[in-house]
Parts: sequence; C-alpha cells; structure tokens
Amino acid sequence: MPITVITMINTTTTAATKQRFEVDGRCMDCQFKTFEKLLDAHKVNYKERQEFFGFYNLTMGRKYNLTMPEIHRELSDEFGRITGIKDVYSEEKQKSNAAPLPTLYAP
Repeated sequence: MPITVITMINTTTTAATKQRFEVDGRCMDCQFKTFEKLLDAHKVNYKERQEFFGFYNLTMGRKYNLTMPEIHRELSDEFGRITGIKDVYSEEKQKSNAAPLPTLYAP
C-alpha cells in the first residue's frame, strides 16, 4: 500500500507542493517473494537471478515516484526481458481454463 507524502518548498511568493509516493516495506517484501517464487518455478539460472534482483534493488531504491502497480509492471517487464518468458502466469491460466467449472444445476 503506497504512502502519499506531500513536501512543501518555502518561497517568498507561494508555497509549491510536490506529491511523491513511497513504497511500504511490506509491499517491497511481497514483491521480492513473488518474483523469487517465479524465478524458482521457471528454474531461472543464477546469472539471470542476479541480474533481475539487481534491477529490483535499483527500482525499489530510485523509483519511489511510482505506485506499487507501476513498479510491479516495471519488474514484470524486466523479468520477461531477462528470462524470455513473456507471460509468467500462462501455465496457471491454462490449468484454470481447462478445469471444469461447477454447474449451478448439479444433478
């Protein structure tokens, strides 16, 4: 959950405000665990893992002006670029789509 911070800059005429977002540490931990599980599930090698988590650290350290969904999008794009996997959830989607849906009128 993003935390909104408003900073004020004092000037001689009017107060200028600038809005920025700071990411909650719990969100950062959850993102880390999510991508760690994806890396494990797709058996990504050590070099690619290091490259991804280097990008993760840079993103979390510098991009506080982004909301958490925007950060997730950036991380997902980089994950796809590094691993070549464009849709990390494709297997889960296929399983879900193949599973029979319960009927409302069961015999």
